[in-house]
Amino acid sequence: MDLTQTSQDTAPRATDPLSLSEIVVNGLCIGCGLCRSTAGAGEVEMVMTPVGRERPVAKKPLDRSTLIRINAVCPGTRIAGPPPAQLREARLADPVWGPVERLVLGRATDPTVRFVGSGGGTLTALGQFLLNSGRAKFVLHVAASRAEPMRTERRLSFDAASVLEGAGSRYGPAATLVDFNDILDRGEPFALIAKPCDITAVRNLARIDPRVDRHMRYALAFVCGGASDLTKSEQVLQRFGLREDELSLFRYRGHGNPGPNRIETRTAAPSRSATGSYGRTRTNG
Repeated sequence: MDLTQTSQDTAPRATDPLSLSEIVVNGLCIGCGLCRSTAGAGEVEMVMTPVGRERPVAKKPLDRSTLIRINAVCPGTRIAGPPPAQLREARLADPVWGPVERLVLGRATDPTVRFVGSGGGTLTALGQFLLNSGRAKFVLHVAASRAEPMRTERRLSFDAASVLEGAGSRYGPAATLVDFNDILDRGEPFALIAKPCDITAVRNLARIDPRVDRHMRYALAFVCGGASDLTKSEQVLQRFGLREDELSLFRYRGHGNPGPNRIETRTAAPSRSATGSYGRTRTNG
């Protein structure tokens, strides 16, 4: 892709919006959930596909204006490189990574945060700092589902302890932006910690909704190689003859850098645990 092209060059034509099903079928959807928020929960729902991907499904045909808006914000249909002026003014303009202002190496100074996180705890520490300093009222991020620990759900954290609960990698579908419009309606300053494609989605939204720049004060992302399917986690369980409903904990990474995968079963049944890398895992029965 030509990194000098503008957002206008890559914007979908308003006269020819793609339907939700066309976006999904053509492999453009990453499962961020912003289309659900854009159309409304009563119009679109996120469903788990047979291959373990979270994808939007319209409950009824969406009107043209809604589809045009979805096409304008979807990170799969609207992908733009940095503005030419930003490339010219940047200290370094890498052909793959784009304009770079500064490169630094860092980690959390709190030993607990550094240990629980899967990459030195940097994002967790930054999220905690933004809350403790009053720069953000809350942090929008993801964490393990309390009811289904192998699955991931969007989380609003209002204190440092809650941010820490979301530390560690989450490999699998995570629709971070399913109610982003409602979050903007709160009218409070917040920070977003999410995948790069999620950040792209809200930056697209900022072009047509001034509330994004008004209330989302910080957007933090990590290097992402693509969203994993839930079936990959199911294959880990199959190695140990476990069912998902037996789990009390499913940690992908963390408790070290990068840290091991760990599985624990509920104590109501004979307790079992497994720890180790994805390639080799040790069990304790």
